[in-house]
Order: sequence, then structure tokens, then C-alpha cells
Amino acid sequence: MRYSGFSLIELLVTIAIVAILTSLAMPQYTQYVQRARRTDALDTIQRLMDAQERYYAANAKYTLKLSDIGFSASTPGGYYSLGLSKCGTKTESQCIEVTATALGDQKSDGNIVFNTAGKRERDGNPL
Repeated sequence: MRYSGFSLIELLVTIAIVAILTSLAMPQYTQYVQRARRTDALDTIQRLMDAQERYYAANAKYTLKLSDIGFSASTPGGYYSLGLSKCGTKTESQCIEVTATALGDQKSDGNIVFNTAGKRERDGNPL
């Protein structure tokens, strides 16, 4: 009588190969997901900066309140929280800075900072 099917050794070898391939693929997948989430944040920041410029055109100064320009405190995906501040010692009529602080699994990707003077950084590195 002949049995057909897989032996235990063949099954263990297959599982080992799948585990090795998964361990190689997961870091790449994680980086891909972080880049996609970062793109969501960059899009939101750009729309926020555009809204700041419209606000400036109407009021001759930028605002420090997200609600004044129709934004909430986080990106649509919820992976970054948004904050507004003045640029160093400059006033609200001179420069405003948007900081997107990474949350949860996105923390390892770093924070994003844009300002109206042209600064565009992620964790201190230019974008």
C-alpha cells in the first residue's frame, strides 16, 4: 500500500522557507506602509500651508489655530498629529511652522516640519 501526501520533513522545510521569505519581506513592506502614510501627511501639510496663505492674504498674518483654517489636530489617517507655532522669534505675520508629529507605528518614520519660509524637513533632514 502506497501513501500519497507530504512527509513531516517536507512540511517543516516548506514552513522554514516561508518563514525566511516572510522575514525578508516584512521590513520592505513596513517601509512601504510608512512611505504611504507619510504621503498622506505631506498632502495634508501642503493643503494646510495653502490654507495658511489664503488666511494670510485675508488677515495680513498667519493663524496659530487649526480650526481657523478648517483643519483638525490630526491627519485623515490619524498617523500624525498636527501643530502650528511661530518660527523661532518671528511673529505670526512673518512666519508660521507646521509640525506633523508621528504617532503609533509611524513614530519610527519621524516627524515632519514645514514653514512658510521654505523649510521642509523630516527628522532634521531636508525633504
